[in-house]
Amino acid sequence: MFDSKMRLAMGFALSQVADGAIVDRLTFNGTIIETGTDSYRLAGTRARAEEPAKAG
Repeated sequence: MFDSKMRLAMGFALSQVADGAIVDRLTFNGTIIETGTDSYRLAGTRARAEEPAKAG
């Protein structure tokens, strides 16, 4: 009934839902601790977000 590509796509979609549920469970009622340090990941994300605005 389903070919292998369809099964792979369905499995990936289910995996994304499961991953989201896991993250939701881990962060529910969590406390955010600010360490006062700069996040290199956040800096990289912000830099990538600004690149298209500079080009346009």
